[in-house]
Amino acid sequence: MKPRQLTITCLGSAIGAGLFIGSGAGIQAARPAVLISYLVAGTLIILVMWALGEMPAANPDSGAFSVYTAKACGPVAGATMGGSGGSSSWWSSPPKHSGRRACWPPSSRPCTCG
Repeated sequence: MKPRQLTITCLGSAIGAGLFIGSGAGIQAARPAVLISYLVAGTLIILVMWALGEMPAANPDSGAFSVYTAKACGPVAGATMGGSGGSSSWWSSPPKHSGRRACWPPSSRPCTCG
């Protein structure tokens, strides 16, 4: 593997380990309530992802999910969905770019992100 790939793998492992340790502290504090809430949230996420996969399979159309929102709820809701997706991409871009600037271009030196 190249140094850049190793760096990304290590960052993902560190984030995953942090989530695992954090959930352990939550389970210790709230006992079975956290496990039940994780089960409910996981089930909802699976159902939403299933629905998001079924929409383009049932009605193939060019465009983003705002097209499906406009068909189901009207043009105002579709425009709102498209605008919220665009604005969330705009607001989340600076952290992505600053992280990429710290680790780009790839070289033999280790990444100094953080």
